[in-house]
Amino acid sequence: MQDEYEQHDGAVTPTVALTRIGAPQEVWEPLLAALRPGAAASLTAGLPESLADDVAGFTRIALWERATIRREDGVVLDGGFWRHRDEQPRPLVVIPSAWGAPWQAFAILAFKLSLQGYNVLAYQPRGFFGSGGFIGVCGEDDWDDASAAIDWATLRTGAEPTKVGFFGDSYGAGISCIAAARDERVDAVVALSGWSDLASCMYENHTRRIRTFQALLAATKNERGETIGRFDAATQAQFDNFFAHRDMGEVMAWATPRSPVTHVEAINTRRVPLLIGGHWHETLCPVNQTLDMFQRLTGPKRLLLSIGDHSGAELLGLAGLPNRVVDEGYRWLAHHLLGEENGVDTLPEVANEVMFTYTTVPLPVPVTVPNLPPISRIIVEPAEVEERKAWADVTGSTERLHLKPASKPDFLHPEDGELSQGVAPTWERPFTAGADAGFTAAENPVTTGAAEVYGTPVTYRTRWFDRRHAAVWKTPVLPSVKSVRGVPRLHLTFTPSAASATLVAYLFDVDPVLGTARIITHEPKTFLGVTPNEPVTTDIDLQAAAYDIPAGHRLMLVLASRDQLYADASIDRTRIDVRSTAADPTYLDLPLS
Repeated sequence: MQDEYEQHDGAVTPTVALTRIGAPQEVWEPLLAALRPGAAASLTAGLPESLADDVAGFTRIALWERATIRREDGVVLDGGFWRHRDEQPRPLVVIPSAWGAPWQAFAILAFKLSLQGYNVLAYQPRGFFGSGGFIGVCGEDDWDDASAAIDWATLRTGAEPTKVGFFGDSYGAGISCIAAARDERVDAVVALSGWSDLASCMYENHTRRIRTFQALLAATKNERGETIGRFDAATQAQFDNFFAHRDMGEVMAWATPRSPVTHVEAINTRRVPLLIGGHWHETLCPVNQTLDMFQRLTGPKRLLLSIGDHSGAELLGLAGLPNRVVDEGYRWLAHHLLGEENGVDTLPEVANEVMFTYTTVPLPVPVTVPNLPPISRIIVEPAEVEERKAWADVTGSTERLHLKPASKPDFLHPEDGELSQGVAPTWERPFTAGADAGFTAAENPVTTGAAEVYGTPVTYRTRWFDRRHAAVWKTPVLPSVKSVRGVPRLHLTFTPSAASATLVAYLFDVDPVLGTARIITHEPKTFLGVTPNEPVTTDIDLQAAAYDIPAGHRLMLVLASRDQLYADASIDRTRIDVRSTAADPTYLDLPLS
């Protein structure tokens, strides 16, 4: 049913496209030139030394050719095929390309896999670049195209593959997961930075992720403004409805079959092994939905959660460099497709990279990378990775911290409350809704989080948070490290003065000496059709986190009504009163290791 209250987008800075995923053209173009049949040996001169050596070995055992996959509806899919010269039956790996990325951006991944003993087909999903048709957003045509890719490779080699695997990133990850559910030939999947629930990506807690989907659509044009992704009228209408906030029930119904979680029973029936990768600060495919699907899987599975945002942790691996995430993907396929006894089957199910536990040193001069903020530091020691048998083992205990007035008011911000154990008497904390409070969870989708991967997380100045438009509670200075592990939950009662409101909850790690902070997690929730001036009691599950708050720091909880990432329903100059009573206190359940 369409919501009866219109949401307000608020001021949004100019939209930038999502970072292009995969290897840059400067790397894949000389590789494909060197692999062309009859290419001169001198063409390897433009490649990194390791790739040049690999090309010589590859050409002795295999060849690369352009793939043209013709579909029954007349659509032709563009791609590339890495095929071994012998007629020995061997596994096939299929790589559907990412959203807005050419299939060639995955040429190095395909090349590396071919050297490991597979035939490899990378292809462009319909509607993008040289493939015909229109973008299906992982609809039925895309499911059939994935199966047709297997058919094409089988015919080209003249033999059934011994096993079939899919290796997908982002858009390719979603296609890969549903291919595993729909095609019984798929034996294993590596799905990195994919979504599990498209409806939740678009409209979780009745809140539209407006900025991220603006960036997603912007990625259907290249840097020169030329169209590289084409929608038909029906798909465009769904996005138009989403941005206009109309017929949202229809939009959600359209999104549901395009969600891998919808097909999880079929995956479980065949116990298809799935390796899933995600990020703590995902702005496109938030981590909690990934956790939901992962916990529903009953077959062999492994989850890698990393620092950063969409596709950031695996980006260097897709460009052919050593990389923890992509290297795990290689091992996963080697075990499940080649039968290698490499220990994958004995690994714990969960591997969590703990936020910002890497060691960095400053660079003499900041490095400028396209689509990223300036990189001012370099990682000299990687972040800690914690292995757990299952997700249920990530959280060891829960600490309940109550929101209350400060026992010792802050000198600069006496209105700030306290976050500590013990129930307080009845209190209220009002703030004005519908205005920006001077901060955001991410300045830009994907790119802000990508800077975290390279050692430069955003620094916040919490003293400048506008307390007229936000409410703040913070712990006393922590005497020891507090290790947050899992999903924080906020229970609160608030009274809105209007019939609609959005609340955005944030957790920050604050250094009280420097006055700086880093974001741990956040989550928005929108309330539509409520009765003005009547209390509303709710729970907000913030996105899962793995974060160590150092001794001497504080944990800060902030409530605001507007964040540029989201379309909000808060009406300008209305009021929100957060309240707590002894009978129904407002509190934060903090998951700890």
